[in-house]
Amino acid sequence: MKKPLRFALIGQQAWYSKSPDVFKAVFDATGLTGSFEVLDVTPRQLGQRIRQQVLDGLSGFSVTIPYKQAVIEFIDDVTPAVQVLGAANCIGVDGSHLYGYNTDVAGFSLPLREHRIRIKKKPALILGCGGAALAAVYALYHDFEVREFSVVGRDAERLATFARSLSGSLERASIATQLVSGSMTPLVERCSLVVNCTPVGGWNDPDSSLLPPVSRWKGVKIYYDLNYNQGNKLVAAARSAGKVGIDGSAMLVGQALQSFDIWTGQSVDHDTIYDRVFGTSH
Repeated sequence: MKKPLRFALIGQQAWYSKSPDVFKAVFDATGLTGSFEVLDVTPRQLGQRIRQQVLDGLSGFSVTIPYKQAVIEFIDDVTPAVQVLGAANCIGVDGSHLYGYNTDVAGFSLPLREHRIRIKKKPALILGCGGAALAAVYALYHDFEVREFSVVGRDAERLATFARSLSGSLERASIATQLVSGSMTPLVERCSLVVNCTPVGGWNDPDSSLLPPVSRWKGVKIYYDLNYNQGNKLVAAARSAGKVGIDGSAMLVGQALQSFDIWTGQSVDHDTIYDRVFGTSH
């Protein structure tokens, strides 16, 4: 009898994560036995908790806010995408050896494919400057030929690091950074796509927004919020205003299934798992 598979998500205040539901559906669909747990880890505990979980038999980790960049310090080898982005959201385990991957890039692009014509080569506004924002810019550049980005964040040093980390690999990209301050209306008006890569508006902060009212989103065709909380207010407002509103549920399933493939060598149909976890509304 095969040993049950054990996977986990490393993050902070990630109690809301649907990843355990996604992997339960995966185990049901494949007939495999396994578990997926959410580990709430403090920054000081990060390296120690990873090592302990490996010793305890964990064979794969997902990584979420705020550790997609910090976790690299504890990984032995990384893929070229992780080297470029400086962010990993998936860790594979081979004995005591840890491998870092970024499955957010493919997961991010998944729900945008049917809207390619609306965003191809058009300016994009990115809210946030962490690991998810890096993956979003990388995906938009390579998969949708977006070359002009406005990136907004709360920390000037992190914004500068963000732009520097991508300047070498995305040579034709223009990445303008700006602190969250004053009116965001001018930035929103000139972009076809707005992507929220921050927790603002998500499970822990559902009533907040970094953006002006939807009535001022003159040029926006698509609002993509990587949060996937039920009843996401800005996604609903965008749809009510006749724009395309996308939440992070399809991305969550997409990156999770790519991680599962990395950990086990098995591929699973995206729509089958999505429908089991979220229904058929995507």
